[in-house]
Amino acid sequence: MVDVIVRSFIGEWGQRILDFYQTNSLWINGLVLLYFLIIIFARRNYRLIIISLVEDLKDKYDSQLKGDNPHQISKKLNRLEIPWEKALTTSSFPFVTPPGRFRPYLKNEKTFHKLLSNDLLAEVIVESNK
Repeated sequence: MVDVIVRSFIGEWGQRILDFYQTNSLWINGLVLLYFLIIIFARRNYRLIIISLVEDLKDKYDSQLKGDNPHQISKKLNRLEIPWEKALTTSSFPFVTPPGRFRPYLKNEKTFHKLLSNDLLAEVIVESNK
């Protein structure tokens, strides 16, 4: 009964799409689930890399990264050597995704230069100092 009512509202193309979905729903839902699992693990990976990066920076440059002003810390980060390679080896999952985004990026140094500017890294360091 509900099927007849729904089909009367969606038209000819909608019925074709509904039939295709009903036929292949297992594969479609499986792909959607796989995509969201990749996003969840990529966000976790991003967070782990940032935590590792901040810890390494604090271990190496603790006295230089003190303060509450992210702008000053950002200027100092421009002069310091950031241990990207070591932070990227924190986990073996090949993708990263920043919070609020739904696109997975390959985990490499070039990607992190785009996703994590010195200003954002300085804000994370200030937050971790509190």
